[in-house]
Amino acid sequence: MNPKLRAVFEFGPIKKARRTFMPESVRYKLRSLWTKNKRPVLSGESLAYLHEQLDPDLKTLGGYLGMDLNCASFKQEVCAGDAPEWVTSAGAGHE
Repeated sequence: MNPKLRAVFEFGPIKKARRTFMPESVRYKLRSLWTKNKRPVLSGESLAYLHEQLDPDLKTLGGYLGMDLNCASFKQEVCAGDAPEWVTSAGAGHE
Protein backbone atom coordinates (compact mmCIF):
# COMPACT_ATOMS: atom_id res chain seq x y z
CA MET A 1 0.00 0.00 0.00
CA ASN A 2 1.13 3.50 -0.70
CA PRO A 3 2.84 4.93 2.43
CA LYS A 4 0.74 8.13 2.31
CA LEU A 5 -2.49 6.18 1.98
CA ARG A 6 -1.41 3.90 4.82
CA ALA A 7 -0.74 6.97 7.00
CA VAL A 8 -4.26 8.24 6.33
CA PHE A 9 -5.85 4.88 7.20
CA GLU A 10 -3.72 4.50 10.33
CA PHE A 11 -4.50 8.02 11.61
CA GLY A 12 -6.10 7.60 15.07
CA PRO A 13 -9.70 8.79 14.54
CA ILE A 14 -9.95 7.26 11.07
CA LYS A 15 -8.51 3.98 12.31
CA LYS A 16 -11.01 3.83 15.18
CA ALA A 17 -13.97 4.69 12.92
CA ARG A 18 -12.88 2.13 10.36
CA ARG A 19 -12.64 -0.62 12.97
CA THR A 20 -15.89 0.40 14.65
CA PHE A 21 -18.17 0.85 11.63
CA MET A 22 -16.71 -1.42 8.98
CA PRO A 23 -17.05 -5.20 9.35
CA GLU A 24 -13.81 -7.17 9.32
CA SER A 25 -14.84 -9.04 6.17
CA VAL A 26 -15.16 -5.74 4.28
CA ARG A 27 -11.82 -4.50 5.67
CA TYR A 28 -10.22 -7.75 4.55
CA LYS A 29 -11.57 -7.43 0.99
CA LEU A 30 -10.43 -3.81 0.76
CA ARG A 31 -7.00 -4.71 2.13
CA SER A 32 -6.65 -7.44 -0.50
CA LEU A 33 -7.06 -4.80 -3.24
CA TRP A 34 -3.82 -3.16 -2.08
CA THR A 35 -1.94 -6.38 -1.46
CA LYS A 36 0.30 -7.78 -4.15
CA ASN A 37 -0.90 -11.33 -4.61
CA LYS A 38 1.34 -12.48 -7.44
CA ARG A 39 5.10 -12.39 -7.73
CA PRO A 40 6.33 -10.29 -10.64
CA VAL A 41 7.75 -12.22 -13.58
CA LEU A 42 11.22 -11.22 -14.72
CA SER A 43 11.96 -11.10 -18.43
CA GLY A 44 14.70 -13.27 -19.90
CA GLU A 45 16.77 -10.13 -20.37
CA SER A 46 16.42 -9.19 -16.70
CA LEU A 47 17.33 -12.72 -15.58
CA ALA A 48 20.39 -12.73 -17.84
CA TYR A 49 21.48 -9.39 -16.38
CA LEU A 50 21.05 -10.66 -12.81
CA HIS A 51 23.02 -13.82 -13.59
CA GLU A 52 25.78 -11.68 -15.12
CA GLN A 53 25.92 -9.52 -12.01
CA LEU A 54 25.61 -12.24 -9.36
CA ASP A 55 27.53 -15.21 -10.84
CA PRO A 56 31.03 -13.76 -10.17
CA ASP A 57 30.18 -13.16 -6.49
CA LEU A 58 28.60 -16.59 -6.14
CA LYS A 59 31.69 -18.15 -7.72
CA THR A 60 33.89 -16.37 -5.14
CA LEU A 61 31.65 -17.47 -2.29
CA GLY A 62 31.57 -20.99 -3.68
CA GLY A 63 35.37 -21.00 -3.72
CA TYR A 64 35.41 -20.24 -0.01
CA LEU A 65 32.88 -22.98 0.65
CA GLY A 66 34.40 -25.57 -1.66
CA MET A 67 31.32 -25.55 -3.89
CA ASP A 68 30.64 -24.64 -7.50
CA LEU A 69 28.08 -21.87 -7.01
CA ASN A 70 26.26 -19.82 -9.63
CA CYS A 71 22.70 -18.61 -10.05
CA ALA A 72 21.62 -21.80 -11.77
CA SER A 73 23.06 -24.15 -9.13
CA PHE A 74 22.59 -22.07 -5.97
CA LYS A 75 19.32 -23.54 -4.69
CA GLN A 76 20.35 -27.13 -5.42
CA GLU A 77 23.76 -26.69 -3.77
CA VAL A 78 22.42 -24.89 -0.70
CA CYS A 79 19.56 -27.34 -0.16
CA ALA A 80 21.77 -30.42 -0.64
CA GLY A 81 21.67 -31.05 3.10
CA ASP A 82 25.34 -30.89 4.08
CA ALA A 83 26.49 -27.70 5.72
CA PRO A 84 29.43 -26.28 3.75
CA GLU A 85 32.67 -25.45 5.51
CA TRP A 86 35.08 -22.62 4.79
CA VAL A 87 38.06 -23.51 2.63
CA THR A 88 41.17 -21.53 3.49
CA SER A 89 42.65 -21.45 -0.01
CA ALA A 90 39.73 -20.31 -2.13
CA GLY A 91 41.99 -18.73 -4.72
CA ALA A 92 40.00 -15.53 -4.52
CA GLY A 93 42.95 -13.45 -3.40
CA HIS A 94 41.31 -12.54 -0.09
CA GLU A 95 43.16 -14.37 2.66
